[in-house]
Amino acid sequence: MHKLIFMIDFVRLLAELEVAGFTAVPSFWHLMMGARVLPLELPKLRYVTVSGGSLEPAAWRWLRQALPHVDLIKTYGQTETFRSLLRHGPPVVDEESFDSLGFPIQGVDLSLKESGELIHRGSGTMIGYYGADPISCDRGVETGDIFVFDPPHGYRFQGRRDDMMKINGHRIYPSQLERVLMEYPAVVEAMVSVVGAEVGVDRLVAVVAVVDGSSVSTVTLQGFVAERVPRGLVPSDVLIQDRLPKTSSGKIDRVQIAQEIQSFLFKKTNV
Repeated sequence: MHKLIFMIDFVRLLAELEVAGFTAVPSFWHLMMGARVLPLELPKLRYVTVSGGSLEPAAWRWLRQALPHVDLIKTYGQTETFRSLLRHGPPVVDEESFDSLGFPIQGVDLSLKESGELIHRGSGTMIGYYGADPISCDRGVETGDIFVFDPPHGYRFQGRRDDMMKINGHRIYPSQLERVLMEYPAVVEAMVSVVGAEVGVDRLVAVVAVVDGSSVSTVTLQGFVAERVPRGLVPSDVLIQDRLPKTSSGKIDRVQIAQEIQSFLFKKTNV
């Protein structure tokens, strides 16, 4: 209830102050979507910027419907860089551009290594941490982020270099499969993990949160994924929950979920 009251008050404040634009992190938009206080009359609002993480397609669609007259802007960066903007102008959003991070801002030069790792050069590239040797050079900063370049829509994030997993002969970044799962209309959040030797064999496990009141089965989600990825990348288990646990910063608590997966598989293999 306190979250609902906060969201109503926030929207009223936007209207009273005739705010033209503001920035919010994904967890804010999740709360706003759950509170169902939009759309309210916000004629002066012209843009909102989503920063600090990705917003799944369902939330983008809701935001586009709730604020059809507003420009939606994504920002993407990390501590070392600030590199791209993608503007979703009214009245529609290109479905193919949901997971795109767009094109470099002026003064920024991006390139991809053979591995797909993004190299960042130019303005916005930090020269180093205070008190330490400079980290950037003529070759640019290796970001550790894996991308593909899609000419119509720009750079598409695939995952972190350190997050790459191998399962059934396939290499996978969890975020790739998580995006596929969130394409299913009732799924609002997803996490994918590979569980290894502790249960005797590598297993690809997904944990998803679904819209309240939705009736979704594991088999249905596995079938949905199987139509979009190689057979070896279909999760062997899908845990369906009302919501995924969050850290204090509002991000998915992957440590807690990993523990829940271990508990689930232990019970399953010891029945």
